[in-house]
Amino acid sequence: MPTSATSESKKTRARAAVEKEANLDAIVEHFDGFVWSIDRDLQYIVLNTALQKKIKELAGLDARAGDKMTDLFGMLDPSKARLWENICQQGFAGERQRVVEKLSINGDAVFYEVSINPIRKGKEVVGLSCFARDLTGEKLTEQKAQMNEIRFRSLIEKGTDIIVVINDKGSIAYTSPSIERYFGITDAENLGKSAFDYIHPEDIPRLVETFMEVLSSPGKPIFVQARAQTKECKLFWVEGVVTNLLGVEGVNGVVCNFRDVTERKEIEKKIRQASIDAQEREREEIGRELHDNVNQILTTARLYLDCILEAPSEQESIIRRSSEIITSAIEEIRKLSRSMTQSFHKEIGLKLSIEDLLENIRQLPEGIHVTFDYFLPSELDLDDKLKTTIFRIVQEQLNNVLKHAAASTVHISLREDGPAIWLRIHDNGQGFDTRKKREGIGINNIISRAELFNGQVDIESLPGKGCALSVSFLQH
Repeated sequence: MPTSATSESKKTRARAAVEKEANLDAIVEHFDGFVWSIDRDLQYIVLNTALQKKIKELAGLDARAGDKMTDLFGMLDPSKARLWENICQQGFAGERQRVVEKLSINGDAVFYEVSINPIRKGKEVVGLSCFARDLTGEKLTEQKAQMNEIRFRSLIEKGTDIIVVINDKGSIAYTSPSIERYFGITDAENLGKSAFDYIHPEDIPRLVETFMEVLSSPGKPIFVQARAQTKECKLFWVEGVVTNLLGVEGVNGVVCNFRDVTERKEIEKKIRQASIDAQEREREEIGRELHDNVNQILTTARLYLDCILEAPSEQESIIRRSSEIITSAIEEIRKLSRSMTQSFHKEIGLKLSIEDLLENIRQLPEGIHVTFDYFLPSELDLDDKLKTTIFRIVQEQLNNVLKHAAASTVHISLREDGPAIWLRIHDNGQGFDTRKKREGIGINNIISRAELFNGQVDIESLPGKGCALSVSFLQH
């Protein structure tokens, strides 16, 4: 007679068996797809509700355990009628299988993932445990992603834009294939190098400031323009947008998208040069007009007034004053004429042309003390247009000093230092705040002239501290 302990053990095992079967049923019913198992006679042992509904939908049959297995793939796609038979043969041979099959249903592509696992009793395979789920949505999404990637890579690899991804230290993490066309170096040679290695040295300080701004402004596109250089030191202009995507998963870098704008820059340079040449011609023409026409007219007027002075008149004092005013006007026009026509003369050279300009400044009633430091051994080898540009920058800045600075001393230095020419003009005038917007066009004219020869302009000034203008030209 069984003891109470034995009886309790049987009840426990029975409850465990019921719970195990319930758990198995839950797994089978909640699987995302079809679940079934078959014996060696190809009869269902288990099949879930999803599979029963599908068989009912396709064949009008109420499939149950013990029924002959239905060829589901053959029903969905007649061209796959023999597929399931082959899969079963391999399964009963002891092979575990996982395949993705593409079916054509009403002309549409449908994908199913199928898993087959042998059920063993000892060493014998007595049945198959089968799982199938619809992968169509995932496959279509995957194919779309692949097509997008192919299209994206095609745009990157065939495009002319230069795309570089750098880390927060400025080291290169990725470059587009176009980098080799421009710089003559492969992607492998770039990786880990500093992006600033490919920037003209004079542009690096400015770009470092921009890079710090980029790091502090995640997601904000920031415009950049600079001179890039190849390993052979060939220069070309690039411009583009730099965006901090360090926090974006999958990018984790600063994305730099540039394009070559050298040709446009050259065209702009030629246009500016043509404009300056036109200004030079206009200055000379206006100067001649003032000297030859207006000056003569005023001189004639003075002669007439002088004739009137010889006769008695109550208005003698007024007429005499008029003569003095006209004389003063003539003198002013002479100064203006000389200022506008005065230019660099290649016959006498840049040094003497500037000294001639300074001599006129020294003779002005303002009494400004001007000194000039000159060391330019290669002057004879310099382009005449560059020398004209240097002369005009000196002239423009001196005009700025006379009009606005209220200075008593001005020092000008024009020196050659290695491959660079440095022009510096310093005054002790009232200065100004360089952060505030300037209303005049004088400084802008200087910057435009300097850029024609890739010159860099720097201005140091504070209210009450004078002004120092520095311009550098790098000779090639």
